[in-house]
Amino acid sequence: MEGFYAQDYPFAWRPIHVISTSYRTNHGVSKDSRPQRAKKIIFYEHFLESGIRFEGFARRKVTDKKEYWCMSRQKAGKSPRRKSKRSPARRPRAAHRFSVKVESLNEKGEGVAYREGRKLNLPKTLPGEEVICQYHPERPRKDRLQVLKITEASPTRVEPPCRFFEDCGGCHLQHLDYAQQLRFKQNLIKKQLLAFPELKGIEVHPVVGMEEPFHYRNKCQLPFQQQGDELVYGLYRSGTHEVIPIDYCLVENRDANRVAQIVREWAIQFQIPVYDERTHQGLLRHVVVRKGMFTGEVMVVLVVRQENVPHWKELLRELKASIAGLRSFYINVNSARTNRILGPKQMLAFGNPSITERIGAYRFRIFPETFFQINSLQTLKMLER
Repeated sequence: MEGFYAQDYPFAWRPIHVISTSYRTNHGVSKDSRPQRAKKIIFYEHFLESGIRFEGFARRKVTDKKEYWCMSRQKAGKSPRRKSKRSPARRPRAAHRFSVKVESLNEKGEGVAYREGRKLNLPKTLPGEEVICQYHPERPRKDRLQVLKITEASPTRVEPPCRFFEDCGGCHLQHLDYAQQLRFKQNLIKKQLLAFPELKGIEVHPVVGMEEPFHYRNKCQLPFQQQGDELVYGLYRSGTHEVIPIDYCLVENRDANRVAQIVREWAIQFQIPVYDERTHQGLLRHVVVRKGMFTGEVMVVLVVRQENVPHWKELLRELKASIAGLRSFYINVNSARTNRILGPKQMLAFGNPSITERIGAYRFRIFPETFFQINSLQTLKMLER
């Protein structure tokens, strides 16, 4: 849209009927059309003394009747143009290496460094570390920066307990000493509270950690993917839809790990086709496991693209034999092209429609789509305080 400003021209104007339901955003005219927004948009005809006619999108409120000025586009005639103030095009930057020092951690647990006035987010680095980075201009923006080597490690760095940590996008701080992880989370809450002056003076107590910070998650949802000749499940590589094969996750509960293994073995044995999000073909999409950590009750949800699931009874038989706490088994149908895991249709194939969790004196019924705190053990500690 070319900008012609009303104050630069003597004109008269009047509102006319809405002729389009398209609307402007901060990034231009959206391709989407939303008829429900039509009442919020007024088009105008501008009649300049020179006889030039303009039409445009409503942009700024000028009266109590919610009438607006317009950013205008020329429809006929000629109009003076302002000279472009664009700077000359920059020459593309070549691939190169450089060294930086990490200064802090952001809210995602990524190291933050600065170079030539630019902020750099460096995953899986720690404050105080000297790192060598490679810049790849030909890659997508989010993948252009690669950490090649840590030349000076932080004294708080530890060996990650999970062998998939470097590639998996599930965990972010396993390379940081656990006591320092707790301190980082405490400082993060303090920083967030600074944005609210009315909350000034609130004391943020030290974070209470776990005796064993593993196998604590009461909900697990794992995608399946066909990679060449191999059927895999796991977690996505950070920022992608590439599944990192994981045969055992340290933060998921042990029953969830066993369920995922059983589903994979069943799919291989009976040649169950795995869903491909690019072609929208295949059957098996995800497995969701929910567990009452204090009751031991387990729910398994098999997410598929269509209702007809061959050999599902054989899968259920193996789950019953291997998972002592199995109380509920669902088949969930998600036939949409979507990143959403659960579809709208739930079919209870075995057991109860919900499982039970006990947190202190309270009992909770958990269904496939129920929101619940992911760490039941720490939830109990919060209630006790």
